Amino acid sequence: MSVLEHMLTPAMKLADAGRAKIDARTTETLTHPQARAYADLYFARVDSGKPLARADFPSRPLLPFMPHICLFEPIDEGADWRLRLVGTAICRRYGVDATGFTVSQLYPPEVAQKQIAGYRETAATRGMHVTKGRIAAAGNDFWDVEFCNLAIEPPQGSIRWIATGVFVLDGT
Repeated sequence: MSVLEHMLTPAMKLADAGRAKIDARTTETLTHPQARAYADLYFARVDSGKPLARADFPSRPLLPFMPHICLFEPIDEGADWRLRLVGTAICRRYGVDATGFTVSQLYPPEVAQKQIAGYRETAATRGMHVTKGRIAAAGNDFWDVEFCNLAIEPPQGSIRWIATGVFVLDGT
């Protein structure tokens, strides 16, 4: 593979991600053990009066979860969201690092708008939003996933960021 082909491959995979197929539903419960532990850590921090903030990523308590976390930064008061960090387990699944891309670049418009609305609601309520479903993108087959979206305090500004844990339900 030439240097040019090697550099284009991630961009081509991300272009394919724009045709992502997602069949996910909101749920109240987390089933993946790491997802539950991630949410427990989050709510323990909220209950202690020290909610998670952007500055906590990474930190020692979050290290077990970092390979599975995406950090989303709001753009234009939450009109879109940019990926500021994509964990290594997620990059391995997709075969590419989507850091720097926006939700509207990664998903078809109708899917992107649904994702954006969900992030805005989670950020506004400082809550947790859980979805489970199947996703296929970047040339990969479908896999079953549990998404745990948590609102975190921003480094500046008024809109909270979203820290999404992406946990594949096949045990990885």
